Amino acid sequence: MRTAIFCFKKSLCIWPRPLARGAGGCDPMAAWCRGAAVHAASAIVLSGIAMWISSCTPSSPVRFPPERFSFAVLDVGQGLSQIGVRNGSAVVWDMGAPSGFEGWRDGYEQLGSPHISAIVISHRDMDHKGGMQLLPATINFDGTVIVSGHEDTAALRAFSASWSAAIRFRIAGCGDTLALLDGVTIECLWPPRSLESAGRIPAGDTANFLSLCFKVTFGYTSVCITGDIDSTAMRRIADMHAWTLKSDAVVVPHHGSAGALEPVFYGYVVPDVAILSCGINNPYGHPSPEVTHFLTMQMAAAVYTTDKEGHIMGTSNGDYWQWQGCGK
Repeated sequence: MRTAIFCFKKSLCIWPRPLARGAGGCDPMAAWCRGAAVHAASAIVLSGIAMWISSCTPSSPVRFPPERFSFAVLDVGQGLSQIGVRNGSAVVWDMGAPSGFEGWRDGYEQLGSPHISAIVISHRDMDHKGGMQLLPATINFDGTVIVSGHEDTAALRAFSASWSAAIRFRIAGCGDTLALLDGVTIECLWPPRSLESAGRIPAGDTANFLSLCFKVTFGYTSVCITGDIDSTAMRRIADMHAWTLKSDAVVVPHHGSAGALEPVFYGYVVPDVAILSCGINNPYGHPSPEVTHFLTMQMAAAVYTTDKEGHIMGTSNGDYWQWQGCGK
């Protein structure tokens, strides 16, 4: 059995939004402290209206009405892949590792094998780009790959095997809005197009810090996609976007790593649902107990993990989400 929950649009309940610094004297750092009390009160109201237990059979198609927007975090083991589907067209965010490709294929088929309008590769790590190497030439994909301006497109093209000759790259950066799915707004939150605008960059590998991040909105519903950003990038994003980050659901950064926990960021997002993609008994200890404790106890979010639930699939009619775990 898998838990499914409706998350109603915020116009239906009182919901304090943290303001930008200096706006009305509100301290955004305190927003997450209020989250638990507000979410708990809302949960009491909603529990009698829109929470139930549902299940889906592994490997069977999930038949979401085509007029709705579907969003899934796929069970690709220790990696990350997400798919948004609307009216038979899809956008894929990351492809997981090569070892998780069969899981990716299963989730894609459960969603009805939609036409892929674009594949977004958040950054160059193997657990995000790896599935490109195994993507069959026969799949219904037009070849558009979206990356940030900080990625090596020549290396990604060479890596992409059957699709190397057909790929058409498109560059995205903070402030861009991508018109890829009918009625769905896809706003790039991070990284900036210039490194100077990103502020001081942490020492060492910058790939995680510069992961592409998006807010995806359909009607009154939304989900925040975060790739592998670290806590430094989370704080920069919070400073740049403030309360406009508010989203019903968040895909938790970096598989729930302890290095990707920033309360100010979550104070602005204020998610009802938090989704973590990680492999069973993975060697990194993902997700961190500190992260899951924060999300459940401080933010009062419903937490789903792919290692326990399989594919995490949601459908929105523009007013609310229905979420379910499928595949385990």
